[in-house]
Amino acid sequence: MQGKVALINENRGMVAAYTEAGDFSVFHVEGEMSLNLHDVITGELDTTGSAEIVNETGGCTIQVDIKDAHDSLLAARRHLGV
Repeated sequence: MQGKVALINENRGMVAAYTEAGDFSVFHVEGEMSLNLHDVITGELDTTGSAEIVNETGGCTIQVDIKDAHDSLLAARRHLGV
């Protein structure tokens, strides 16, 4: 599944991506934050738990823990605290 980074809370290592399904996937980045707003990402964004996503824009692979999938914008903002 493809998504685009829409929200970032670097202090908490949390990201929300708008997916091609029309909702938001919220995840915690394990390790260094290597995502920026509007980066295109691919991976299993529609399931929860540990996953590997690819930052197509930055050309790297990232380990994440998907906290919630299929969120609304309001729910994604709450998860990130923004």
